[in-house]
Amino acid sequence: MLSLLAKQRFKQYRVFFLLLLISFSLCIAIMHSFGLFYINMKEGFIQHSKLTDVLVGPSQSQNALFKEGLLLQSSPKAKIPEAVLNKSPYIDSLSPIIFSDSHRNKTVIATTDSFFHNLEKKLKATAFDKGRAFRNKEDIVIGATIAKRFNYKLGKRVELSHGHGHHHDEVMIVSGILNSTSTVLDNCLFIATEAYESIHHLKKENKAQFYWISAKKPIFSASIANTFHQIKGLSALAPASYIKQYLRSFTAVKSSITLCLLALIIVFAMQLISMLASLFHSYMKEARVLFTQGSSLLFITFSFFLDQCLIIGSSAIIGISSSIALCSVYSRAIQKITLFPLTHLAFHIGLYASIIIPLLLLSFLGTAISLLLWKKHSRSLKI
Repeated sequence: MLSLLAKQRFKQYRVFFLLLLISFSLCIAIMHSFGLFYINMKEGFIQHSKLTDVLVGPSQSQNALFKEGLLLQSSPKAKIPEAVLNKSPYIDSLSPIIFSDSHRNKTVIATTDSFFHNLEKKLKATAFDKGRAFRNKEDIVIGATIAKRFNYKLGKRVELSHGHGHHHDEVMIVSGILNSTSTVLDNCLFIATEAYESIHHLKKENKAQFYWISAKKPIFSASIANTFHQIKGLSALAPASYIKQYLRSFTAVKSSITLCLLALIIVFAMQLISMLASLFHSYMKEARVLFTQGSSLLFITFSFFLDQCLIIGSSAIIGISSSIALCSVYSRAIQKITLFPLTHLAFHIGLYASIIIPLLLLSFLGTAISLLLWKKHSRSLKI
């Protein structure tokens, strides 16, 4: 009975319901997209802040140091001697980060075994999903996304491209596959510094473009960063402190997004009220007929509540699906804006709760308004 009533109403007022469906779907798609951007930026920053206690690189702004040295977006030409960094008593270990070569347009980083030990220490999880770190110059470790995307297994022969025609391609053998970290490391490959020097015919120089430093205690991170930042030709930052400051400065953007979401919710409410006002007289005629046929006020109320749920539910499905589809198609462009890949396209409890709860409240709001109107016109309904 309820389904027949709903079908009849949608057929009778199909143009009005279609416009309402498009409007609601667009609003929900915008809400969902805003939420995706903010969540991925915030969680991306937080996850990357766990990778190292201190980051040291050539003299540059902290924003550039963060992008180049932690997000591994580009390679500076200048290198830093390791001896300069061994003066601090608060350092537990340091890992060189050298931009080496490439493989299928993916970055190859030259480093040491300490890099993986520090990674386990910082992330409090096993670094390797399969295999091990370097034992030979031919060994290469690959990130989780690389392994999944190219279907690489242990023992796979991997060719490295480098230089401008004055080197031959080098063949490495996969010795280890990292666990997923939800960071830029998932899209990188790693070779030993000895392999890097051999490939490029270099003598052992103990220099690197960046260093990831593990402090003896996290409380020493800021002190280490300040010490190296004062040295001419160096820049340093403690990612955890830097990201906290960045996120605090990002509160203005968060407030703007929140205001936009509140505005959209208000638009929802106004459209719902507008729908009820526009269809009120038609609904009253239907309610009068249903009541004379013996239907209870609860049945009549629930039938109109079902209409609202169908419209809002369909809008939510269309809006969220459209948002996910568009974000998937333009994921690379979005990553350039937000700096991080979209990792919560499928499901995120907080995001969906922030959308579903207001929608449920709107449905109840529409029902409450309907009850008030019906109470006012109870005489015409002969209740």
